[in-house]
Amino acid sequence: MNIKRILLVVVILVVFNMNGQVNLQEDRDVFSVYYTPELKGDALFGYQKGGVSFSLPPIAFNRLTFYSNIGLEYHQFSFKNEATAYSEEMEKFYSIQYSLLAKYKLSKNWSLNAVAIPRLVSNFTSGTTMDNVQMNGVAFVEKKFNTKKSDRYFHITAGVGYLTLAGRTTINPVVNFMGKLNEYVSFVVGIPNTYIKYNFNKKHSLRVLGTLNDFMAPINTPLYVDVAKTKKVDIAIFTEASVGVEYNYWFTKSIGILLRGTHTVFSEFKLEDEHEHSLFDFNATLKPYVTLGIKFNPFR
Repeated sequence: MNIKRILLVVVILVVFNMNGQVNLQEDRDVFSVYYTPELKGDALFGYQKGGVSFSLPPIAFNRLTFYSNIGLEYHQFSFKNEATAYSEEMEKFYSIQYSLLAKYKLSKNWSLNAVAIPRLVSNFTSGTTMDNVQMNGVAFVEKKFNTKKSDRYFHITAGVGYLTLAGRTTINPVVNFMGKLNEYVSFVVGIPNTYIKYNFNKKHSLRVLGTLNDFMAPINTPLYVDVAKTKKVDIAIFTEASVGVEYNYWFTKSIGILLRGTHTVFSEFKLEDEHEHSLFDFNATLKPYVTLGIKFNPFR
């Protein structure tokens, strides 16, 4: 394993964000939409993205409750120089993800949890097969610790996940320590989600956070990196891990906007063949991003 791969593993363990399912209740948005424009392009490509996420009402059966979320993302690339040959097949990618969390309450403070996360990634220009579908999942135990103060509590979750990260589907640990220190400060620290939030008042809040923008897209039509057509592309892998700050302003109790500034600490964009050998590296560099969004959250 090279140094770049080791760095990626470390970053993923700290900042990977799993759809908000492992979050404090007050930070689970029912609906959100965002747009991230291109601020700084690379020598071979430019990139921007947008997305929308919404959660369906929970369904409860005594101790068992189901929570579901649907996320749609749009990734757009503009290729330059020698990479323009990939424009037709790889200019746009779409990601559709559904997550279903089942929570079974063992007692007031203990619960068993399982999350199923099917994901479809495709350019929708050359047909879609089962290779475009990724099946991920997480199983974990959650323990809540209450204190004498109603606005001070803690949760610990621990389990295991079958997750696709940086083009590889592997078994990963899932550990989180989260809670509220008071009415102003809340946090989540661990794997796969990390942030610290400070509420200045009911309208203004600030979060220091880590984010992961990661997808693997099979290329279903013949695409080669050489003139002789001996090196056929099987998948495109795009991975960016970032850290930054997010500001939230709430117009009402439930409707707000977000402004997020991040900078990548790991960036990789490459093409691989069916044997997981790298065929072409776009030499992605570290860069800043700004994200604008609107959110709806009745749990605040």
